Amino acid sequence: TTLAWACVAGLGDLITGGNYMYLRAKPENASLLSAVGSWPWYVLATVLVPIAAAAGWEQPKLVWTRYVVFAVLATAIGATVICFSLQTWAQKHTSASRAAILLTLEPVFAAVTSVTLGGERIGARMLLGALLIFGGILVAEWKGSSEGQPGEIPA
Repeated sequence: TTLAWACVAGLGDLITGGNYMYLRAKPENASLLSAVGSWPWYVLATVLVPIAAAAGWEQPKLVWTRYVVFAVLATAIGATVICFSLQTWAQKHTSASRAAILLTLEPVFAAVTSVTLGGERIGARMLLGALLIFGGILVAEWKGSSEGQPGEIPA
């Protein structure tokens, strides 16, 4: 399934011109992937770990019900292939600072979705996390502002 996912994600990369999970090319900057080796070796390493697990190092405990199949398909197709392809495409058409802000806000969007659609309650931990995210964004933008007036958030 890992190889199938890589093929689908790679196809999404070709269609959108993206580079999701760096399947098509090595990252431009140094990252944790640099410790695994250069492209395509890190891709092979991420494929070999699940294969080794499937070979018997650890026995999976999974019962395939219709709910599990639906969850896997919805996650693989909807949340991964479609959403990440759209996200990669959209990032090419916005500034780096706006993309960073939107990506930083993902946990906040997840919390709002879980409250509105999932019926979760807003607790102190959730509020603290949201405040820390917003505070981090404001500090990073205020301290990192090199153009314009001090404290001005770039557009």
